[in-house]
Amino acid sequence: MATIQTALSISANKSTATTTPGPLSVALAASATTSLTVDKTVSEVVTVAYTDATDTAVLLIDGSTYMGTGAAGTDGGYVYIKNTTASGTNLIMIGLHPAGLEDIDDNGDDHRFFTLKKGEWAFFPFDYTQDISVKANAASQTLEYWLFDRG
Repeated sequence: MATIQTALSISANKSTATTTPGPLSVALAASATTSLTVDKTVSEVVTVAYTDATDTAVLLIDGSTYMGTGAAGTDGGYVYIKNTTASGTNLIMIGLHPAGLEDIDDNGDDHRFFTLKKGEWAFFPFDYTQDISVKANAASQTLEYWLFDRG
């Protein structure tokens, strides 16, 4: 077993600040830290395939590969994912699917979980009960992900 330390810090000036005004009428300062026990890690940098808008998403993490007993809070892990595309304004869409892949770039698609712009990232727990897929809206978009198994 190993331990990873996670920390999140969010801060912003109040909206009336003359330099870098924030979104609220008050200054914001919030943080959270925790230690997580993990046993193995999978990491990869991926160039997300794109040919046209009708293509289905590409499988990034097959949850059944890591599924144990399926017990919530016991099996599973933590996913860090970042759009590492160097330039431009293109997007990488992230989808959750119970089985099989679908197109996730339509606005009404209920399998699209979130979208990452260049430099954006997410960190979240993942119970391995679904698959995580990715799709870019243009060629040559890259992302990096780390999967930390709960151990």
